[in-house]
Order: sequence, then C-alpha cells, then structure tokens
Amino acid sequence: MSGQNISIAICICTYKRPEPLRRLLASLEGLAFIKNEIPDIAIVVVDNGPDPKVREICHSMEKTSPWKIFCLEESAPGIPHARNLALKWAEKKTDFVAFIDDDEEPSPHWLDELLLMQKKHTADVVAGPIVAKFETSAPEWLIKGGFLQSPRHPDGKPLTTAATNNVMIRTKLLEEIDFRFDPCLAVSGGSDMSFFRRLFKVGYRGVWAANAIVYDWIPEERARLGWICRRFLRSGIGDYLVQRELEGLFFCLKRGGQFMWGGITLLLSSPFYGYARTLKGLRMLLIGAGMYLGLFGFKIQEYKREQ
Repeated sequence: MSGQNISIAICICTYKRPEPLRRLLASLEGLAFIKNEIPDIAIVVVDNGPDPKVREICHSMEKTSPWKIFCLEESAPGIPHARNLALKWAEKKTDFVAFIDDDEEPSPHWLDELLLMQKKHTADVVAGPIVAKFETSAPEWLIKGGFLQSPRHPDGKPLTTAATNNVMIRTKLLEEIDFRFDPCLAVSGGSDMSFFRRLFKVGYRGVWAANAIVYDWIPEERARLGWICRRFLRSGIGDYLVQRELEGLFFCLKRGGQFMWGGITLLLSSPFYGYARTLKGLRMLLIGAGMYLGLFGFKIQEYKREQ
C-alpha cells in the first residue's frame, strides 16, 4: 500500500480489441476528483490474447497518462483467468481494484463517485450504471427499451449482484475468501455474476453509486434483434448455472417460471403499448426459457474461441 493516499488498480481485461482499448486508456487520462483526494492509480491491462499490439498501445499511452500502466499477459483462454490475474496483481499492492470493460469509456467522475459511495457506506463492493452509446444509428425501440444498459437505482441501494463492467472491490476481502472468478464459466459467461453473488451470500456488502457512470460503445451488429434475443437467452442459461449452485434447483425452477409468466403477461398486453413493451415481454420470456434450457444442459458458448 502507498503512504496515506488510497491506492486503486483500474483493471481492464482485453481480447482482440486494440482500438477500443486505446480509446478507453485515453479516456482514463481525464479522470477528475472533486469529492475525494486524488488516489494513487495504477492501470492494469490484462491481455488474454496475447497480442503484441496491446503492449505497444500500453507503452505508447503511458507517455501521456498521469497514471502508471502495467501490461500483463494471461495465455489461458477465458475472461475468468484474466480477471483472476488482475486480482492477484492488485491484492497486495492496492486498497481497491476497479474493473471496467475494454470497449467502454468512463465519465470523468466515475472513480470519484465510486470512492464517495464506498466511504459513505463502508462498502466492500460498489457498482454503477452502464449507459449505451451507439457507434452507428440505432432503432428507436432499442433506445426506448434500454435493453443494452443497466437499470438505474438511487445512491446507496444494496446490491444483490454486480458485473465487472463497472465495479470497485475492497482488496482486503480477497485475503478472507477462498474463491475467485470461476474458470468453469469461461465459455458460457457469468463468472462475474457468480463471484459477486457468492460475496454477498457470505455477508459482504455492496452498494450502488448512481453517478459513477460508464458508457458502453455498442457496435452495429449488437444493435440487432437477433443478437439481443440471443443475449437474453444466454442470460437465462447463465443465471441458471450460477443460481443452481448457490440457491438450488427448486429456486431456479421457480425463478424461471416467474420470468416466463411475466413475459407472457407483458406480451399479451403489448398490442396496447407498442414494440418496446413487446421486447420487454420477450426478454423476460427468453430469460425464463434460458433457465429451463440450462436445466437440460443446453449451453450458448458465447466466448468460445476458434482453434
């Protein structure tokens, strides 16, 4: 740990996205602190390729960055391995570790707001909202429906789960737990959901930081109905895999049924409310269906790599 200043590792796991990574590193140069003292910041890029371009970008961007940039390589395929290497690096060196995705861009006060909420609530975990930014024009129903961004909550609301696209963790707790991000979920996804639900289940506290905003750049192929429906289905399957271990089979069946019934109800009423309402019903229906597909061993290998 460093002096009296709080120390934070901003961790970025990346795979074959050098230009989005460059954009993110440039945006991190503009982090501003009004509500807290400026912390000691280290940016830790974990390349899960590995790709020589990533190291070149890190060295190049460090010349203009006010923060130190470290580039690590994790050859084991799958984001849980990259996340765990980031935790291993940060555990003994910093007070907090913050995760952000390589295709995102934080608001200038992102980290300032996470720190404020952590201090205010003495929280172990703090998470914030994701706001979609489209690289090309997006259909109106997609924007109105908010299908590619997180719900909004008031400051300090307790968390039941979190994701590594906008989160900060107190590193001291890493010495107290015997689990990390689950490599068994490397292909299907959901290792971050599993990690945070485990944390909260054993008594650690998480809170919401409403103004710790991160912008998620959405490429054209993700602004299509087919991709979004596939994502809903995968979310249900991933939710089943996580909840089965933590809550048991009966809970999964009940939750899946609740989603499906809610989806059917929304779909029946959607002719009176328009296309966005139809999509919300379809989302609930597909998440519920995904949970039942998970029961029968069906998997969407979202992150499977070509050999």
